[in-house]
Amino acid sequence: MTDAWRKVLFAVIIVVLSFATSRWLAYDFLSISYFAPMEKAGDFEVSDFYNIVTDGRAVSQLDSNIVIVSVDGCSREQIAEVVEQVDFCEPRAVGLDIFFDWPGDDDSFLIETVSECAHLVLPVSVSYSTDTGIAGRTEGSFFYEHLPSDRVYGFVNLAGDSNRSVIREFRPFFLRETDTLCSFAVEITRMADPVAVATLFKRNNDHELINYPSREFDVIYPEEVLVSQEILRDKIVLIGTLNDLSDMHITPVSAQMPGILIHAHTVATILNGDYIKESGNAVDWTIAVVLCFIIVLINVFLWPYDAGALLVRISQIGMLYLIVWCGCRIFISYHVSVNFSFPLLMVGLGLLVTDIWFGILGGLKWLSVKFGKFLCQKNKNDEGYSNNAVI
Repeated sequence: MTDAWRKVLFAVIIVVLSFATSRWLAYDFLSISYFAPMEKAGDFEVSDFYNIVTDGRAVSQLDSNIVIVSVDGCSREQIAEVVEQVDFCEPRAVGLDIFFDWPGDDDSFLIETVSECAHLVLPVSVSYSTDTGIAGRTEGSFFYEHLPSDRVYGFVNLAGDSNRSVIREFRPFFLRETDTLCSFAVEITRMADPVAVATLFKRNNDHELINYPSREFDVIYPEEVLVSQEILRDKIVLIGTLNDLSDMHITPVSAQMPGILIHAHTVATILNGDYIKESGNAVDWTIAVVLCFIIVLINVFLWPYDAGALLVRISQIGMLYLIVWCGCRIFISYHVSVNFSFPLLMVGLGLLVTDIWFGILGGLKWLSVKFGKFLCQKNKNDEGYSNNAVI
């Protein structure tokens, strides 16, 4: 075997040992919390990093399909007036993201307006089993039982385990015992573009990542509705609050985002088909194996040279930078999230195992030399003793 092929064999053995070591360490490949801001350090994923990088670019587009009407501080009567005025502006779909938990002094105007508003989607919340995914009790505003049967409802439950969870995905629907309940964003999009929703369901995913970065929305206020008729006509209009502290959530691009904005980003993701695809374990492992082998092979070939260690570290830094840069470019250009924590780990672990490998070889060589000298000295002593015995 030539020296070059012997080094390649060493590299293969070291890569195998590196992956064996990673399994022994029981490393959580999905955790890259060292990239996380402090407020999200307990719940951080690779796609969050890509979202932060992408959203931080000086490139942002105003969504031309969705308008938000902020009703912060408005009374029920004022909210009813906003719904009536928005309906007058002939939007494609209207989403009212507000719950009315108890009756007021006189809700007749509110109930009448909600009953008559065309293309209106109302919010409900559902309780469901995390084990089965089956929705149970559905709750909404107190007056829903007085509305016409053709009213459309969508659940506004956000996909998070707790109030501190990062809202990075949405659930399109819940199964119920007799039917299927779709999400608030899905029902709104269905009114505006049924084909987009059909495409969503063809994907057949229980959850979809929300595409947050580089997107902004027009926001208007109650006194501006009637003078903004051209802005609202044929648009998706979401009515809700932007400053309600009880409705603030952590997202990959913001530590505090109101629920109505999360629904807006979800609608935009469905409407534009901007779905984020995940590369999958097979691709992630393949990239990790290839890059680990390359950095180990570089180390093996450069090890005998005086400047080898320096060149290896430069190669390592360049490779780590390339991994992150390529991951971000793929996410931005193709909406694919590659889990670069696999390659990052294996590049570093590959070099560590290489150092250990050559350390062991060096130790064995040292022991071999010492043991050889010991045997040689012993043989000389034995020969000297024999010669003296003969004399």
